[in-house]
Amino acid sequence: MNIAFSIDDNYSEQLATTIVSILKNDKSNSEFNFFVLDNGISEANKQKILKLKSFKTFEISFLPVDGKMFENLPTIYHITSVSYNRLLLSALINVDKLLFLDCDLLVRADLKELYEQDFENSYACVVKERLSKETYIRKQIKNLGLKYYFNAGVMLLNLKKIREDFIEEKCFDFLKTSPEKILLMDQCVLNYVFQDNVKFLEKEWNYQYKLGYSKELYKTFSKENEAKILHFVGAEKPYCGYAHPFENEYFKYLKHTPYKVSYFIFKLKMWRMFLKRAWKSIEVLINIYIYNSML
Repeated sequence: MNIAFSIDDNYSEQLATTIVSILKNDKSNSEFNFFVLDNGISEANKQKILKLKSFKTFEISFLPVDGKMFENLPTIYHITSVSYNRLLLSALINVDKLLFLDCDLLVRADLKELYEQDFENSYACVVKERLSKETYIRKQIKNLGLKYYFNAGVMLLNLKKIREDFIEEKCFDFLKTSPEKILLMDQCVLNYVFQDNVKFLEKEWNYQYKLGYSKELYKTFSKENEAKILHFVGAEKPYCGYAHPFENEYFKYLKHTPYKVSYFIFKLKMWRMFLKRAWKSIEVLINIYIYNSML
């Protein structure tokens, strides 16, 4: 099973956690070949990721990428230009089928079912963007002349067909000629160039969870507890200290990595915040008591 990621050094911990979630939920005894598009991962972090082999055997390749070619392209919110590396997958990885995964997600099921999906002559098997009905996404769809819009954080890619149809070249042509149409970075580029020639999968294979979404936005989605891939879209991640509802599940996997000290540091920060707030409440109560005693 060929699986690719794209990170810089800041996301090494998240990559390790995602890999552990894949390995722990593999029930088919699959052989994993991991490919990491490397935007400056330190040797120390590479060694930590390699230590995961003690958990389960796998192959992993770090493929250096010169990110300078994407430096002046539009970015959005917390997402860096590293995201554009996805446009290079067909050139850098010489396989016919490839599963691309973001690192801000947890795999909660055996990936064999996903990996064995029939492409039906499409470029990719994907899941619709869960906010496709939002105004800015609808505007994006209209500007790109699309019927549908998919999320690029989980993609089973038909690299053979992508190469045959010169999709990489078409992506870079779009970057050069239509930068004003780019709202959500390479995701927009892929949606435009694939031109709806994708196969849509059930939402459980890329359940896009974000704090702050109203319950109404979940009506067309399966329950998050049934999600096979739980994708933490937006800036609020379970490892960022937002009292995230999936914090415990995320750290359950993190604790199996060489980065497990991060879990204890995170918990320490949370307890410090809790005790600080509790002390403030106690101070208020003491002041109220003192004030009433003086009346």
